[in-house]
Amino acid sequence: MEKKQIKIFEILPALLKKKGVSIRQASKATNVPQSTLNSWTQKNAKPTELVSLKLLADYLSVSVDYLLWGEKQKTNIDELDTDVILSGLFKIRLEKIKE
Repeated sequence: MEKKQIKIFEILPALLKKKGVSIRQASKATNVPQSTLNSWTQKNAKPTELVSLKLLADYLSVSVDYLLWGEKQKTNIDELDTDVILSGLFKIRLEKIKE
């Protein structure tokens, strides 16, 4: 399996700019320390705080995968996993029905 290159140092500043917020504003909104967000904008950033990553990804309306690696979520029904959890409350099973 190919090792993914972490790109948060490129992606985070671009997302903040797109949202029109500073690192300081994002820090206040998410309760993720400003020093943590600053460190993630450095080229060799290797985030380890999973809760902070999730809080920031939610604030920026992206997935953690996108925030870390620039990978968009799968949208093609054939590529989705069959088990999906919605809002942590419901579990449904999606299966493609043969025509």
